[in-house]
Amino acid sequence: MLTRRFLRLLTEVDEPGQILAITFTNAAAAEMRHRILAELEKAAANPAPTSDEFSMDALASRALDHSSLLGWKLLDLPSQLRISTIDSFCRELALQQPLLSGFGGSLGIAEQPNDLYRARPARPSRESARAIQP
Repeated sequence: MLTRRFLRLLTEVDEPGQILAITFTNAAAAEMRHRILAELEKAAANPAPTSDEFSMDALASRALDHSSLLGWKLLDLPSQLRISTIDSFCRELALQQPLLSGFGGSLGIAEQPNDLYRARPARPSRESARAIQP
């Protein structure tokens, strides 16, 4: 279902980066990327889609046509597809706004965050509370 939606959206946007798919795990993000690219590769190998305009092959074929028209080269440059975990997406946002996030440029994703959870302060400091208030 998500692969179908992603392919349909690829036929409508000006840039592939305008579409964002968020998952919870790296494995799910990798699987989604694999499914989308597999459908695009099938469409490239067999450019005659079925008569059903909403079938996977028809959507993938239209997405490739749109990609060619706008010069995206999706099969050559698949990194344009924004498929990530919620953690990666939040990290990307924080890095785009280092002053607003308060983290600067030293921000990473912890694979085993339990120690970080235990190390957090019991209550927010007054300084951090002021930073959170609008």
